[in-house]
Amino acid sequence: MQLRRLAHLHHSLGHQDKAKELRALAHATGQESKKKREQVLLRRKRAEFRRRRTRPIEWQVEASSGVYFEITDDAGFSDTEKRGFPHSLIPMDTKPTVGLSARHMDIAWGSPDTLTVEGRDWTLQGDVYEQTQLLGQLQEVVKGGTVTGHLSPLHEVNLSDEARVRAGIPAAARYFMFSYPVRITIGDSVARAPRSTDPDLAFLRNGGYVYLDESMKSIVCMNAVFPSMSGGLRFGPPLKWEHEWTRRMISAGRFDLSQLMNSGRVV
Repeated sequence: MQLRRLAHLHHSLGHQDKAKELRALAHATGQESKKKREQVLLRRKRAEFRRRRTRPIEWQVEASSGVYFEITDDAGFSDTEKRGFPHSLIPMDTKPTVGLSARHMDIAWGSPDTLTVEGRDWTLQGDVYEQTQLLGQLQEVVKGGTVTGHLSPLHEVNLSDEARVRAGIPAAARYFMFSYPVRITIGDSVARAPRSTDPDLAFLRNGGYVYLDESMKSIVCMNAVFPSMSGGLRFGPPLKWEHEWTRRMISAGRFDLSQLMNSGRVV
């Protein structure tokens, strides 16, 4: 805060170069402090996760209870009773997109200062339908409509080197955003991308991870997600979802209610 005040003072005195230097220093200091806070929170979360792993689940998973799962570095949680979801979540496989690339995503980036707290909307554009045969077939589904998506806030990649390799995360990736399933708007109707094992269509249908380098500006990889027992993304035990979190997630644009109503479940 003091650096920003000094920058404002120098700006008012006409010392533009000094004001610019102080603003840059204030931003760098703020980013470093934020990174340290995130690392502390991450260590706390990992300690809590290890604590949960060493004791029985203390609450019953019920139809009325919300659950969530955290990605883990180890082999993941396996329900001894083999009851499936929501008592456990199978691993996810990831595959890089082929024809679909960063240049086909028109992202409303906005201010970089809000990247870690607010998501970003994006629109499919360019010559994407000319890249592969299956993307060309998608154009018949879109029929002149628009394809829009939403990215989660930015997060730091915090997996171990081994887990990164399993998940297909490139070495240059420092941050990621999750791209939620897109909506295809045709007139007054809303559709979804067709089911497919093709990475491009799966990215649009199921969602996927968008990885960025340390600059937080350049996308280095886009991975579609697929449910797979041999997948590299593995999850811990079910954790209780607190009801008050829901409103916050909706306010932050993390839940797409239209898709939930159309599908009846989260994909």
